[in-house]
Order: sequence, then C-alpha cells, then structure tokens
Amino acid sequence: RKSAMEGPPIDDAAAAELKQKLDERLKERQAKLKDKWEKDRVEEVGEAGSVSSACQAFWGRFQQERRAVSAAAAELAAAPRVTPEENTSVLDGLNQRVLKLSTLISQNTHSLPKYDVKRALTESSETRAEVELVRQQLVPRKKFAFGRRKRQTNSFLSDPAAISNLEGGVKGQQPGGCLEPGSQVTSGGGKCNLAALSSAARSEIAGEKSKKAANAGDAASAGDANMAATHLWSGKRGETLVVGVGELAATAGSDYFLKDLEDCVVVFMDTLSALKLLNLKRCTVFAGPVAGSVFARDLAECSLHIAARQLRIHDSADCAWFTSTSSPPIIEACAGMLFGRW
Repeated sequence: RKSAMEGPPIDDAAAAELKQKLDERLKERQAKLKDKWEKDRVEEVGEAGSVSSACQAFWGRFQQERRAVSAAAAELAAAPRVTPEENTSVLDGLNQRVLKLSTLISQNTHSLPKYDVKRALTESSETRAEVELVRQQLVPRKKFAFGRRKRQTNSFLSDPAAISNLEGGVKGQQPGGCLEPGSQVTSGGGKCNLAALSSAARSEIAGEKSKKAANAGDAASAGDANMAATHLWSGKRGETLVVGVGELAATAGSDYFLKDLEDCVVVFMDTLSALKLLNLKRCTVFAGPVAGSVFARDLAECSLHIAARQLRIHDSADCAWFTSTSSPPIIEACAGMLFGRW
C-alpha cells in the first residue's frame, strides 16, 4: 500500500539523468567558490602579485628588522650607556621595534600560511626575550618586600605601678579591667584614683596629639566632630542638663553636640540620631539609644553610659565607659580607659 506522499516511480534512465545534473551543478558551484577565493587572496596580497611572492616580501622585511633589533640589544649589553636612564631609553626603543614586528605579522596573517604565521610569532617572542634579558642585566628591578613596622608601646599602660594603682582604685571592678553596672567612678577618696593618673595620661596624649596634628586624616576626623549639629550645649559648668522623653519629636533633628563642659551631668531620655562629645572634663553622660554613631574627643575623668551603633574615641584619658554597640569601638591615642556593660 503506497503512501499519499510518494511520487510516481522513476525509471533507471531518469535517475541517471538527475544524478548527472546534480553533479554538474555541484562542480559549477565549486568552481565559482574557487574563483572567488582566488580573487580575494589576490586582493589581500596586493602589489606582491602572488602568495609565494607575498611570503618572500614579508620574510625579507621581518628578518631584516628582527636581526637589527637583536644586534642592537647585543651591542647595548656589550657597551652599556653611562647612566641607567639612557639604558632604559634605548631598551624602550627596542621594545617599540619588537611591537612593530608583531604589527607586521598581524597585517600579513591572511596572506601567509599557518606555519609561517606560527614561525614569525615564535621568532618575535624570542627577540622580545632577548631585549628583556638585556634589561634585567642593565636595569634590574628592585625587589619588593613587606616591611615590618615597629609597634609603638604605650608607656603609660606598660607601667606596672600605674596599672596596679588603677586596678586598686576602682570600686566594683570585674576581672579583665571591666566595671560592674552601677559602679561609682569618682576622683579621690580611694574609690577610683583617676586624678592621680591624669598628669601621666595627659602628657602622653599631648604627645600623640602633636604627632597627629600634621595628619590629614586626623584633621578630617576633627572636622566631623566640629560639624554643626541641630542641638548644642557648650561652655557649661557644674550644671545638670536633661532632655526629656519625646522632647526632640517636635524639633528639626535629633543629633546633639556637647562641647567644653566641666563637672556637668547630662541625661538624654530620648532617642538620638548622633552624638558628638568634645572637650569634656569630669562629666557624667547618660545617653541611649543612639541610632547612629557617637564621636568623642578630648575627654578627661568622665563617666559615660552610652548605647549606640558605633563608638569612636580619640585623644582621651581616665574615662569609664559603660557601653553597648553594634560593632567594636574605635579607640585611638587614649590612656587609662575602663569599659563595662551598659
């Protein structure tokens, strides 16, 4: 039973005639492609006229320039210039000539057999290696090595007498130098002899300040602290300053700047966005929570209870910190600092 897609039967004579027509069509197509390829090849060769003559022209130019570069490198190795700068200048010029050899190869890739292309690339690499060998002999590169920076020890904290004085003078101190929550930190009376440490700590901090004064990074940090804040308490003496619950809701911002305070008690009962402390002496600060960062500089003999996202302390001495932060505090150029839980 025949399918509906099958055509009428073809006899042997018709099949032979069809095969002959297909063969002739394939031969004709191959001849056209061959003519096209030959035409394109002649156009790529250009004025050379044939593939063989194009290869000869290329190798003549290539070998002449390659031998000239090799001879110049050998001459420089045998008789170097007076200064390293002159040697470097000559070697850079030879490298440029080697790059021109690579450019010549890329321009003639289509008209060269694959073997000739590979051979030319190999000889070009060998010539470049000869130039680099001469460079290593005449202009050696400096060896890189990681230098070990000497650690600066804190002379105040390395003094056993000062540490024992500090440890013995803090009431309610836990092992590891931490304070218990609610511990009292005062100067005098034997509870916490911070005043006795002030002179040594301040002298050391003063030395650190003089070193960092010329540092641009320190200037930038100081600029952050002196940035204009929404709320400011400055120049207070012996006062109690309180921010009540919800008091900052009706204001334009919720960041505070405490500057040049002495013997003051500061209580924040509302949430702050940021808190900056500058030049506080013998003050007690209760703050928390602070949504952003707390920046403290030039604090002396203070007690601070702070919960914040980030805490940065610079150039301070003889302070007790009861903190809770999302990340470890950043402490620079400080001495006599005690830490406990908030």
